[in-house]
Amino acid sequence: MSGTKVCIACVEENKVCECHHENPVKELGLSHEASENSSFLHSVINMVGMLIGLGQLSMPYAVESGGWISIFLLISLGVLTTYTSHILGNCLRRNPKSKSYSDIGYSAFGLHGRLLASLFIYLEIFMALVSYTISLHDNIAAAFPATFTNLHNGSFPAAKLTAVAVAIALPSLWIRNLSSISYLSSGGIFMSAVIFMSVVYTAVFGGVIDDGRIPVLRLGNIPTVSGVYLFGFGGHIVFPNLYTSMKDPSKFTKSVTISVILPCAFYVKICWDGMSKFTRAANVVFVVFGCVLGVLGSFDSSKLLVNKLVRVHGN
Repeated sequence: MSGTKVCIACVEENKVCECHHENPVKELGLSHEASENSSFLHSVINMVGMLIGLGQLSMPYAVESGGWISIFLLISLGVLTTYTSHILGNCLRRNPKSKSYSDIGYSAFGLHGRLLASLFIYLEIFMALVSYTISLHDNIAAAFPATFTNLHNGSFPAAKLTAVAVAIALPSLWIRNLSSISYLSSGGIFMSAVIFMSVVYTAVFGGVIDDGRIPVLRLGNIPTVSGVYLFGFGGHIVFPNLYTSMKDPSKFTKSVTISVILPCAFYVKICWDGMSKFTRAANVVFVVFGCVLGVLGSFDSSKLLVNKLVRVHGN
């Protein structure tokens, strides 16, 4: 394996090289070893940052809407995520050529499996973008009431704002240099920092009023709440990449277990009913811890992505 050479195009397309090494890069074994530079702690930070980053805004609302018993649904989904991640690690370990869900689908069911896995992955990404768009639509007017009052009452409705946003983002689909797209993640890091500062400021200096206890159960809201909980664990889509980047992939299941327990504890604690005088202080600690991991995970992942793309394209 260490003496096999491949060309850049085949590396990018993740396929067997049959190009007679016209544009050879480093030996495949050395390139593979260089990409395995993620420690156990590094992987945990990346996973926790991804999971908390997706759910930190929606989970408190979900628990309040579904009642505190719905927390057991959250925990059950966390257990399911851990188990399926363990199965994912076994699939990747038994077939080292597999690097993604599409590759696993191809190994199991051939071309149809690859197409089906890719379809579900793109559907999940699309639905996540829809969720973010809905959240933006519902909250942008509240965040900037003076600026957007005329937009709601005038001739520029939310549908046009959405169309403008899509038109701005659409050109990024045709960018061939992926390292350029990776720099856009700096906006996500900045937003995580803004959320972090906002939550800390609100929790420390006031502004949050306890308007009642969380209900035991709201059965009619469970279908909606289930979708919100599932969205919070949507970060598993990058788990194959995290597995292949680990120095010791045998610790993948352990890292996933820790990475799921921490967000679950974070979500449960910040949404739990205030039965202790130390509740606010405890919530601040959990929120700060979660936000710090989110920022560190996003920054670390972005840095690794940029370095990897620069290394591949540089060769």
